[in-house]
Amino acid sequence: MKQALFFFGLLVSTSLCSAADLHAQPSPGSEYADVSLFPAHDVLQTGSSSEAGLRFDLADGWHTYWQNPGDSGIPAGIEWDAPEGFQFEAVKWPYPAIFREEHLITHGYKDETMLLIPFSVTEGVAPGSYEITASLEYLVCDDVCLPAFETHAFTIEISGQESRLNEQVQDTFDRFRAKIPKEDHTLDAAFTADGDQVILRLQGEGVPAEQALRSIHFFPHEDDVIEPSAEQKAVYSDGDLWLELKTSRYRSSPPNVLNGALVIETDEGVKAVVLSVNR
Repeated sequence: MKQALFFFGLLVSTSLCSAADLHAQPSPGSEYADVSLFPAHDVLQTGSSSEAGLRFDLADGWHTYWQNPGDSGIPAGIEWDAPEGFQFEAVKWPYPAIFREEHLITHGYKDETMLLIPFSVTEGVAPGSYEITASLEYLVCDDVCLPAFETHAFTIEISGQESRLNEQVQDTFDRFRAKIPKEDHTLDAAFTADGDQVILRLQGEGVPAEQALRSIHFFPHEDDVIEPSAEQKAVYSDGDLWLELKTSRYRSSPPNVLNGALVIETDEGVKAVVLSVNR
């Protein structure tokens, strides 16, 4: 696994500590990121669902990581402490940028990003005010990489009546929802693998015109599938778009499944597509 080894050393050194002890440790990375946590609703009807937003405002030159960080790095981890009846789902990650650090390629975010976390409240939760706490671990990097351990919380009102959106944060939610990769049924994908070569073929109306394409990149959800530092070469043939990839150097055999985000930039803007393809 390709991670920040010093960070694992820190975790190993505190492995006998409780989560509370870990979050009591110095958090040097926090100096370079302003993190906030808030819900999309300020009033939520019992038995319904919403989203929490975990927003990072990063200092100039610093970045944090996507769910698959690439050649190095660690994605943010969240541990929820919520009353019974609150259920949190997996993080929805906005599509990442590429960072080139000498011979390494990493995937992540600079300036700002927001992770979206869907959650629901069961019918049995009584109306009232509830506090939700998140214990957060993440890594920020510039010339050096620094870990951060923080605790954030929000309060939400559960009601027997209709839900009410928090209008003050809707623009922020809309902006980052637009960056979440989505299914595109106008784009058909298939791939072949031979040795360390993986060829992803894209067909259909969703294939961008060759003259409009600015860039295209496949980000696998899991590490050790596709080599992050290898060039991804796009080739057009008979209206199809072929993306040449390389199997991770940590694999002994080609992958049988490609799961990830395909980010396509054209003259019209950026489109991020969820891909799940079997060989």
